[in-house]
Amino acid sequence: MQPAPAQYPVPEEHTIGYPAITAGLICAAIVLIADVLVPEAFRIFVERQYLFVHVALEFASIVVAFSVFAVGWYGYKQNHNTQDLYIALAFMVTGSIDFAHTLSYEGMPALFTANTVSKGSTYWVAARLFTALSLLIAAFVKQDSAKPWMKPRALFPAAIATAAAVIVPIGYFHAYLPPMFVTGQGQTALKIAAEYVIIMLLVLATLAFGKYAKRERSSVDLMQVALVVSIFSELAFTLYASAFDSLNLIGHLLKVAAYYFILRALFVSSLQRPYAELVEAREELAGLVRETGELYDQADKQRERLERSFAQIGSALGASLELDATLELIADLAADMMGADAVAVAVPDEERPVYRIRASRGLARGQRSIPVHDSVASEAVQKARAQRVSDISAAPRLWRPRLAAGEARSVLSAPIMLEGDVTGVLTMYSSELGAFSQHDEELIMTFATQAAVAVDNAARFERERRIAQTFQRRLLPLVPRVKGIELAARYEPASPSAEVGGDLYDAIVLDSRRLALAIGDVSGKGLDAATIMASTQYMMRGFLFQGMQPGEVLSSLQSAMAKELDPAQFVTVFVSVLDLETYELSYANAGHPFPIVITSEGCDSMIGHNSGPVGVSMSLSAAGGRKAEDVHWAIAEPQGYMTDRMTLPRDFGLVMYTDGMLDARSDGEFFGVGRILDICRQSHEASSDEIVERLLAAAREFTGGNLPDDIALLAARSPRLPAGPVTWDI
Repeated sequence: MQPAPAQYPVPEEHTIGYPAITAGLICAAIVLIADVLVPEAFRIFVERQYLFVHVALEFASIVVAFSVFAVGWYGYKQNHNTQDLYIALAFMVTGSIDFAHTLSYEGMPALFTANTVSKGSTYWVAARLFTALSLLIAAFVKQDSAKPWMKPRALFPAAIATAAAVIVPIGYFHAYLPPMFVTGQGQTALKIAAEYVIIMLLVLATLAFGKYAKRERSSVDLMQVALVVSIFSELAFTLYASAFDSLNLIGHLLKVAAYYFILRALFVSSLQRPYAELVEAREELAGLVRETGELYDQADKQRERLERSFAQIGSALGASLELDATLELIADLAADMMGADAVAVAVPDEERPVYRIRASRGLARGQRSIPVHDSVASEAVQKARAQRVSDISAAPRLWRPRLAAGEARSVLSAPIMLEGDVTGVLTMYSSELGAFSQHDEELIMTFATQAAVAVDNAARFERERRIAQTFQRRLLPLVPRVKGIELAARYEPASPSAEVGGDLYDAIVLDSRRLALAIGDVSGKGLDAATIMASTQYMMRGFLFQGMQPGEVLSSLQSAMAKELDPAQFVTVFVSVLDLETYELSYANAGHPFPIVITSEGCDSMIGHNSGPVGVSMSLSAAGGRKAEDVHWAIAEPQGYMTDRMTLPRDFGLVMYTDGMLDARSDGEFFGVGRILDICRQSHEASSDEIVERLLAAAREFTGGNLPDDIALLAARSPRLPAGPVTWDI
């Protein structure tokens, strides 16, 4: 939205001020000294020397002219001063023509056509005539003009077109124009007459700015000084005999000075005056603050509390998905926002006619519920809007709690409702009479509405998490007892605020000499991931009991799961079959971390083929042909699943884990496979139970008990016998 136009001061009318008169006297003295009083002051410079000085002065005036444009253009965006905008764009045109004049000066490289003194003088007269006429018109432009043709979108293209309409024709056709300077004769009568016309326009502009321009006095004085200096600059150009003499130099110097004073004038009106007004307003505000310091401090503290509390509501909606933690956070935010002596967040009790207090601040011990009848909270729920009681002692029928400090006198309560369903009630108490206002009612209703979303999200999450955990735990099998092999498995759910994952492990006795060991992880979280885990586990068992090799099991899983999974879903699985007589282990991997083999000589990760997760083909085709670089390494397109083989030593240990172990984090650092290997090396003599317990304990300690993802572990150990070699067949 555009700011409202500024209100500009209306100064007392004055034709011409003392600064302009003083400037006129100084300039007159300079011109008289150079032309009449001191003949020695007049001289003609060497062309090459003067050309450098001329270019320097012209570029100085061009820089100042475009600075005038920049200040006026920027100032308009701040205060919408149309008069300054008009002057700024006029000087953009002037600076452009001056630039053409500089490039067309005799001795400079050709501009369009060969440069001559007359060509440069023609550009000069055009620039001066345009500037004088524009400044005269500017004196009558209203600073707050709302005319559509006085807006930047109209004036800027007009300025560009004007500059082009002057520069291009003179550049190409100056030979057909009346000459302004004849070498050997000097300035033509037309040139001198044009200079006097320019002087007349500048005089009129000087008077007009004094009488009609509604600007502050300092800005008008600067504009008049600039115009007076411009008059004497033009006068000097009527007197010079050579394009390289001292009067020509004085004219250029005075022109630069005039431009500078115009820049100062626009700086005052566009930047200095608004800044001064801002400073003045700040000082007035500071005075008001000093006069009402205590009230301001209280209001400021209240504002900070409100800003801080509402800024943290987003945290309540997203940071915590535990219901108890969410209710505690709501109690904290409400207490901080309203400055109440006590706060209670209660939810309907499923067994008794009360609202059970789940989170509170400032209540006496033993306050566990609020009655559903004859309480301010119950009235708020019944009426579905905030209720306020300024003096609860005047309504003895209403229940009031005991506070940890003081006595409850004022009460403010609001229902926590979402789409008409009451999920709780938020009540605040104060020991002061009339502590809450109508504004507080509106504020607490807004807060309670947003809190309802947080409560509903947390309640839904808890229900789904509880169902998913129950479902997952029932699906995870008990490890069988196998003669000659120690088996141990653990499933550790993530922290309560994280969703349930799709981790799985399995140990299956296929027959008297074959034991299948598998571990896997489903992408995604929640009940959906647990359901996919169950499907994967049951299909994998069926394929294994059919006598398939591990690679064939994964290929069959791929064929089945790719038709069932959504585009963003996949399953990583490691499947192995151990021959209990020969200790030959056949295995295949679908994108899962390789297990760790422990021997008396040490431990290391297994090696072998790894062709990508199960179900990826469907994911990639449904994703619309994503580029290879956009696809994570773990979900590369499967190339077929190979069965690898290795012969384990008689004292082997095998540790399988899900990526919850790798991804456990502490201050941005991952637990990683290196720590898993270190623990396994330290546990080469430990039992399977001890190994999995040590790994879980290390992960809990590393994360401070806040696991970001579920962890599944499956370990197998043979009896500790003399070591044998490990051989691989990949």
